[in-house]
Amino acid sequence: VVGDKTDLMSIGLRASNITMIAPQLPRIAQAKTRSTSKEAPCSVSLNDDELTIIFDDPQEAITPGQSVVLYDGDIVLGGGTIIEAIKK
Repeated sequence: VVGDKTDLMSIGLRASNITMIAPQLPRIAQAKTRSTSKEAPCSVSLNDDELTIIFDDPQEAITPGQSVVLYDGDIVLGGGTIIEAIKK
């Protein structure tokens, strides 16, 4: 055993290569870090060219190089490329 499942959990992420579809980014949204995962509620902030997302509940296996997509219900707000998982 290399580690426990809890070792895969992250409270948030940082992303670059941001593409925004919505004219304005809300502070509260939902995000997906995997195409098969459900949208997870989160807080969102945009600083310069970097997106920081903090989830209401920790998420599993946030992986640098993968995409994150932001939603407001069924509406896609935008997304980016994950550069770092934020641990506790």
